[in-house]
Amino acid sequence: MTDDLERLANGVLWPGFLGAEAPQWLRDELRDGLAGVVYFGQNVGDGLPALSAEILAANPDALIGIDEEGGSVTRLESATGSTVPGAAQLGLLDDLAATERTGAELARRVRAVGANVVLGPVADVNTDPRNPVIGVRAFGDDEALVSRHVIATIDGIQDAGVAACVKHFPGHGDTHMDSHHALPEITLDLEEFERVHLEPFRAAVDAGVDAVMTAHIVVPAWGPQPATLNPRVLGMLRDWGFDGVIITDALDMAAIRETVGLGGERPQPWPPVPTSCASATRPIRATPRRPIRTSAISTPRETGSLPLCVTARCRGHVWKRQPPGSQPWPPSSAQPQSTASTPPTTSTPPRSCAER
Repeated sequence: MTDDLERLANGVLWPGFLGAEAPQWLRDELRDGLAGVVYFGQNVGDGLPALSAEILAANPDALIGIDEEGGSVTRLESATGSTVPGAAQLGLLDDLAATERTGAELARRVRAVGANVVLGPVADVNTDPRNPVIGVRAFGDDEALVSRHVIATIDGIQDAGVAACVKHFPGHGDTHMDSHHALPEITLDLEEFERVHLEPFRAAVDAGVDAVMTAHIVVPAWGPQPATLNPRVLGMLRDWGFDGVIITDALDMAAIRETVGLGGERPQPWPPVPTSCASATRPIRATPRRPIRTSAISTPRETGSLPLCVTARCRGHVWKRQPPGSQPWPPSSAQPQSTASTPPTTSTPPRSCAER
């Protein structure tokens, strides 16, 4: 694998890692263009601001994300529980000013530890009361209520200078299975699904959200693949005009790990990556349990099953959402020397690739 291709592959990977210090493999990959890191509770401690500074020293353009939703999901206060109200509380109150201020407070806390992406708000409409994974993480079971509070939270977060990432597209609210443990299948009438569960995501896109996280769910009417791997599902976001970053949910969740596997460890029942440049524009949120493997991207590229423009387009979308002051993509330090493997110099793929 060429150095240029490895940097390109690194640029669409967003892993977690174990411990309160940056391991050597992480520092090396950050210097080689890794998109950034995702913090979990086991990374959090008094030294977190210094850890963020170390990460940004290795890659000044790194995106540092945290699942900081308030309520039942917090990383920064995982030892004691969040002191910020959760979505269900805010939805019940139905005070948009309070919701926006809550988003701003989440952003303030995230910025205080040196991070720059809030993995929230949750835009799922919790229509199944048995739902074990969304539940009180949702603003409610009504799409209009959820939509207006999603917009308010996005405004609070992004006006405070932090990127927001709505989740879990196309909607994880009508399931009684947890995708951390299994692959849910949603057989809801498609018209109802589109009317109810897509609406908050449309609202988020219209509000200018920076990023969207995918759900590891199957909607049979859209095909057998999990939404995370389904070009038809992800392509809807581009059809709506969304030009931000599409991020996978964690790939060590059983919905992916026990079906398609991690990095080609088992036979895959679905294509691991789509070949359409228009839809394959998603950075990959990798597992924190081991060093990342760029070969999962680079090997298909080298064998011809993954067009270079797909990875290049992904990287372009990430660069468009870098923190203020970052360089345009690709940075001058990463300009390839060989025209044989030169990626495009903007986030727009070559015409011949885009027409595939």
